[in-house]
Amino acid sequence: MSRPLVINWRVEDTAESLMGRYKSEKDTSLRTRLHALALLRQGSPVAEIKRILDISREAFTAGCRGIRTVEWKRFLHISRAAAAAGPAC
Repeated sequence: MSRPLVINWRVEDTAESLMGRYKSEKDTSLRTRLHALALLRQGSPVAEIKRILDISREAFTAGCRGIRTVEWKRFLHISRAAAAAGPAC
């Protein structure tokens, strides 16, 4: 059974502000991560986010692992190489 995804959102990280950052981001890797965060902040279920972003369970799980292990703002700046390496376990 998987652990529930818990993110300690900052007050200023509203769904609207995250969606605005997503829409203005030029880097496609960061754009996808911001989109996922905005959808999570809006309360969208994980299954719906995976469908909207057309990402695999493994890709979403790797992203969630990043959110759980680092502050989400730092998570946005993880290199593509690290993300491409896939899950550690």
